[in-house]
Amino acid sequence: MGRRGRQLAEKHDDPARQAVISEWDRWASRRLPTGYKATSEDEMRFFGHMQKDCPHLLPDGMGDPWQAVHGWLLLERRVRDQVGATGTTRRRRQYFTGPLVIIPSLPMRDVKADARVDSVHRLLGLRRGTDAAVPDATN
Repeated sequence: MGRRGRQLAEKHDDPARQAVISEWDRWASRRLPTGYKATSEDEMRFFGHMQKDCPHLLPDGMGDPWQAVHGWLLLERRVRDQVGATGTTRRRRQYFTGPLVIIPSLPMRDVKADARVDSVHRLLGLRRGTDAAVPDATN
């Protein structure tokens, strides 16, 4: 067994980890349906529960308690690794790799307003594009 395997085996017997896993099992049995795969939101709710209701079970002196709890739940396969679950193992194609170029656009036309103006102009006998009330001489 390699060094990493020994470290994992030693942590397997850690009473703090066992207590957190037992609390997860108890918490999940009351809040998650049977056979349900826990999401990262469920894991965050559980960690909030741990902070509020049983902070004495959170690991002390191991750095970030969230990282320890998350690692223990992953090790025991109580949750799935969200990075692997989203399919990011394949490298995503980057389509736009150049600098961002802002292209000015023309103002959008209000087609309905243009249609109303055209109908009023036709009723009054005006030419399009004139501001003055000049009758259309083509009639």
